Amino acid sequence: MESTTYSIISVKPSHDEMFALFTTLPFDSFQENEDGFDAYIDRALLNDDLLAEIKHITDRYQAEFTVSDLPNQNWNELWESNFTPVEVEDFVRIRADFHEPKLGFTYELVIQPKMAFGTGHHQTTYMVIKAMKDIDFDNKEVLDYGCGTGILALVAEKLGAKEIIGVDIEYPSYENTIENAAKNDCTKITSIHGVLSDVPQKKYDVILANINRNVLLDSAENLVHLLKENGILLLSGILIDDYDIIMQKYNTELGLKLQKELTRDQWMCLQFTY
Repeated sequence: MESTTYSIISVKPSHDEMFALFTTLPFDSFQENEDGFDAYIDRALLNDDLLAEIKHITDRYQAEFTVSDLPNQNWNELWESNFTPVEVEDFVRIRADFHEPKLGFTYELVIQPKMAFGTGHHQTTYMVIKAMKDIDFDNKEVLDYGCGTGILALVAEKLGAKEIIGVDIEYPSYENTIENAAKNDCTKITSIHGVLSDVPQKKYDVILANINRNVLLDSAENLVHLLKENGILLLSGILIDDYDIIMQKYNTELGLKLQKELTRDQWMCLQFTY
């Protein structure tokens, strides 16, 4: 593939609701920092309409943003240099191959952190991994919708899943999931570049969907259609303020039962069964 030039949208100060709105826009990745966050996007996608939408969001939350460019090679170096290991209690540790191993965790995963959102640093990914600890994955068929770096798919295989389909609309996520599966000796993960209609249309025991409110609402009927009876659906990428609208769709309209809810800062993870 040809080298891509990325634009960096640096936003400060940060706000959870504002960040959630940014996740609905076509950014490849996000990097949080002390003052706010950086959002990365292929420069070719950064047109006047998108810039206007970014300004509308930042004005709403009295934030400021700047735009700069970063060549693809330097972007990877920057992402790697900023990546620190993630520890989900004593259950899972996620590190890059340039970090030293550490004892005391049930699973330690090694990823190549680049061009894909979902390294475990964000509250939503952390909560999904924590919820997965109490789910029976043994010999189960799993769908990871919006797989990012493939972290959740890796955890599912380590927990005994017999088949995991990971799908993401972003090509770098598709590539990174393949790379990370190989790096962790995972052989039961199939990575698909596409949308929900591109995955095998069968019933899954567990569906993991860590995306954002708008996609979860738009995809609700299709996700429920793909879920086995008594299967488990884990949703995250949800702000606490989104709870009622998600419950209206998945519980009231589609009939799923809420089994568990986790919160971390202003974010939620909801576990449903069918």
